[in-house]
Amino acid sequence: MLILVFTEGTAIMHAPGSKDDEKDFFKRHIPTKGAVEKIRTWRKAGAKIAYLTSRTEQREITQIRFVLRKFDFSRGRLFFRKKGEHYYNDVVARIGPDVWVDDDCAGIGGHSPENGYLPLNPSLKILEVIIPEFGGLENLPDNPEELLKI
Repeated sequence: MLILVFTEGTAIMHAPGSKDDEKDFFKRHIPTKGAVEKIRTWRKAGAKIAYLTSRTEQREITQIRFVLRKFDFSRGRLFFRKKGEHYYNDVVARIGPDVWVDDDCAGIGGHSPENGYLPLNPSLKILEVIIPEFGGLENLPDNPEELLKI
């Protein structure tokens, strides 16, 4: 089973007091509640983990990668939108996870085309698990197979 976890707002969040106009804004992010532990638990249970960032500039992608390593998130490839991929569903379709864990994007007005979201094609059979933005992963099941029943 491959679990794709969105980074900003889902697995990590801005640090208190940080401002988004700072050069190292993303490098200062911290894990959401229970994110590191839950992802480690899924990996120990046999799931493969991958991450998806909203960032498209190499400097910012490097900062997100730094945060994942700094806080010892389980290893997994960090994906991002490539040239020509305007929507997250393009990336998710390219990766083909069994489960995509994302947040509701409440802080930017929710999932919409303006925010990079189109509905996933149902034929892909990818389960999308939506949690509250910055709510953390602690309330999701420890057994990755249980995610398929949400």
